[in-house]
Amino acid sequence: MSEIRSPYDDEIDLFELFAVLWDGKWFIGVFVAVALSIGGGVLLVKDAVYESKLTYEVANLPPFVDQAAALSDFRTMFYAKDTYDSWKSVNETSRILFKDLSNTTFIDGILVSKDEGDMLANLSSKKNGGNFVLVRSNDLVLLNEFFLYAAHINHMLKSNYILRAKDELEMIEARFNDASTMSDNVIQNLLATDRFIVTAEKGADVLSIQRPTFPIKISPKSSLILALSILLGGMAGVVSLLLRNAIRKRKGQAAA
Repeated sequence: MSEIRSPYDDEIDLFELFAVLWDGKWFIGVFVAVALSIGGGVLLVKDAVYESKLTYEVANLPPFVDQAAALSDFRTMFYAKDTYDSWKSVNETSRILFKDLSNTTFIDGILVSKDEGDMLANLSSKKNGGNFVLVRSNDLVLLNEFFLYAAHINHMLKSNYILRAKDELEMIEARFNDASTMSDNVIQNLLATDRFIVTAEKGADVLSIQRPTFPIKISPKSSLILALSILLGGMAGVVSLLLRNAIRKRKGQAAA
C-alpha cells in the first residue's frame, strides 16, 4: 500500500532552509566567484570613460542681444567648421580635431545628428540653471585646450557684438541729428550700447567661462558592476543549491 503524501511534505521550514544554505555556502561561493570573475573581466575589457565640465554663463551683453540669443550664438559657433578653422589657424599644434567637436556625421551619405555619447565634447544645460561644456577625457592637457577653444569662441563673440554695437550707434546717430529729438528709450539704448562697447574693449567678456573641473570616471561604474556580480552570482548559487537539494530529496523519497 503506497504511502499517502501530504502537500506539505515538499515544503522546507526556515531552519531547514538555513541549514541547507549554510551547508552549501562553498557551493554558492563558487557561483559568486565566477560572477565576480566575469564582472572583473568586463571592467578590464571596457574602456574607462571620464568626464570634465567647463561651466559658462552670460556676463556682459549689448542691449540688442538677450541671454538666450547669446547662448545660442555660442552653441552655433562651438560646433561650426569656420570656428574650428579660425582656432586651428592660430593653434596649429592643438590636438583637438573637428570630428571631436562636430555634432553631425554622415551615414550612408545622409547627414545625421550624433549621439552625445559618441562625442568627445558637447554642450549641455540644466533646467534649474547652468550651462556646461562636457568633455569626456581625463587628459588634463586636452581639457585645457578645450578651455582655450571656448575662450577663443568667447573672444570671437565679443568682437562680433562690438562691431554690431558700433553699427547700432552709427544708425542711431544718423537717424537722430539732435539728442533732444530722441525718446527716453532711444537714449537708454544709446547709453547701454556705448557702455557695452567701453566695457568690452576694456576686457569684459560676453561669457564667463570656468576652467575645467577635475575629470571623474563615469563609466564603467566599478562598484555597481561588482555589486551586481555578487548579487546575481549569489542568487544563481542559491537557486542552484535549492534545486540540487530538492532533486536529492525527491530521489531519496523515491528510493524509500
